[in-house]
Amino acid sequence: MKKSLIDWLMESSGPIIRYKILKEIVKSTDLRKAEEELLNDDVVRYWFLKMPTQIDFNMFHGSFDTNFENFMGKLVSMGLHAGIEIVDKKTKPYRVWFENELDKSPDRSFKILDPKPSFRPFYLTIVASLLAMAGYVYEPAIQRVLELRLVALKKMSSKKDYNLYIPWDPPHKEPALAKGRPLVNPSLYEYGSSQFPSIHDINGFSTFEDSKEIDDVINYIMTPEYHKITPGYGIVFVPPKHYYSMGWDVMLPGFIRDFNELDNFDLGMLVQRAYLMSHFKKARKSDWLNKAFKHLQSFRNNCGTYSFPKNYLKESSGYWVTGSHMGLGEDRRKRNWIEIESTFWMLKLQQLIDNKKLNDFI
Repeated sequence: MKKSLIDWLMESSGPIIRYKILKEIVKSTDLRKAEEELLNDDVVRYWFLKMPTQIDFNMFHGSFDTNFENFMGKLVSMGLHAGIEIVDKKTKPYRVWFENELDKSPDRSFKILDPKPSFRPFYLTIVASLLAMAGYVYEPAIQRVLELRLVALKKMSSKKDYNLYIPWDPPHKEPALAKGRPLVNPSLYEYGSSQFPSIHDINGFSTFEDSKEIDDVINYIMTPEYHKITPGYGIVFVPPKHYYSMGWDVMLPGFIRDFNELDNFDLGMLVQRAYLMSHFKKARKSDWLNKAFKHLQSFRNNCGTYSFPKNYLKESSGYWVTGSHMGLGEDRRKRNWIEIESTFWMLKLQQLIDNKKLNDFI
């Protein structure tokens, strides 16, 4: 291929990837035409239509396209951000709701009387992390919640404490939904703010500058000990008598096992998790990210483009944070969609991992 990969992508891709190249890689100062094409794209229009007009706690978490964590995650990944008029307009009700919700606590914290107190911090963290990723990280309420989460994680992450569980002894009785999974110590999620990290925490922290506190969290995750924890952490107890299955760990596909041993679920998270972790200095120096990048490089075509296995870039119903919505608007009925999207993801990964100009692509 004589053309640079950026030139090839600009000629071959649709409005979403073209906009992201100009905005995020080339750093163009004139985005008017590209932004207009982006906002007129059918896929972008679809996800804007999934934003409910009624806001309540029940709509933030779930696997439907109308759940905040999915439509907002998808919009962010397609390049929609603060400063675009329609984005500011459509996110404003959520940002106002978020500010008002945080004000319900006298000290603007997670401590509040609530019908389901253990879920409020989780939902607030989902909203804060995704609004931060959309470019609203400097709004005080969003910063406040992410900083509260960083404080909550400090004790266990700084000491690399992986002792999360207690026995199923009275007064606790193992429920059927546990299916052999352990009980997370209730003292580790006072007011519902867990002392161990969730994927939503890491999404939010990816918008912060590197710091010792963030380094400690990343180092906590990038160990064999962390990856021996029960996937999804386990079962949590919500007084007076309810038990729930927890999830949203930060397991990194291929950290323990070889990539050829992973199932489709784990492989479907690989590109997204590699891209997320490449935002952190400590992760960029890690053996795991180096291994993941080399694995993705193995799908290089003779002409210099890349074509991942299709299950690496899923677009299906499910959770955005587990890689169910990796599509970037290319027509999946065309043969080269996987080549276009794979090549773009490799540009983005190299941009972050190398932290320098993309000499191989320009």
